[in-house]
Amino acid sequence: MWAQNKADNLSDYLDEASPFYCEEGSFDPAVYDEFCLAYNRWEFGFEDYGYEFILWYLDNLDSYYGDIKSFFLRKTKDQYIEFCQHTIVLSEEELKKKFHRPFSQNQ
Repeated sequence: MWAQNKADNLSDYLDEASPFYCEEGSFDPAVYDEFCLAYNRWEFGFEDYGYEFILWYLDNLDSYYGDIKSFFLRKTKDQYIEFCQHTIVLSEEELKKKFHRPFSQNQ
């Protein structure tokens, strides 16, 4: 999604949420901690690679990041599931290579 959009709010979230996206970025453990708390509060199961959880999580994401859910919804649920099926089999090194994103110019 980021490669297709390069929107500032999406870039900010990715920089802060995951160390896989950029080596020199501003990974913020608090953002990941918030994700983990939301994950632990979710009571409805994680069918279809957690699709419903992700929708709920993005609905409740800090408004500082804007409407990231709209980026997520540009793909259908079936496209999301297909992406997950191809991604879940990758090694850690393959994941890093696939999801590495250059350091954001916003930092």
